[in-house]
Amino acid sequence: MLEDGDFGLGESFAILRYILDSWSDVPETYWPKDIKKRAAIDEILAFASMSLSKAYGGIYYPTMIAPTWRGAPYPTAEEKQKIDQDFKLQLDNLTKYLVHFGGPYLTGEHYTPADSTAFAFMN
Repeated sequence: MLEDGDFGLGESFAILRYILDSWSDVPETYWPKDIKKRAAIDEILAFASMSLSKAYGGIYYPTMIAPTWRGAPYPTAEEKQKIDQDFKLQLDNLTKYLVHFGGPYLTGEHYTPADSTAFAFMN
């Protein structure tokens, strides 16, 4: 939760954008003012929020949380294969951004919040 006086935000990507827009010393290469460059970053942030995080949760919850905290059985080999396929599909989609924007980073030649966010799911 971010609180700034009488204003508050609870969603991580809204908090990220608020902080980046509030700070005056954020490098232009990290958080560009150009609307098209920002839209490319926002596209990947949305992808990370909706698709990549869902696929990651599909791995994390049934293999770590449910068995450990809830006593649920570990996924079967078939379930594990489906989980792995779903995550690989999202990694393939992430790779398409690299190709589309020309790399070496997700939105082109500079490291941005899109890379920071995607990296969190890779570790």
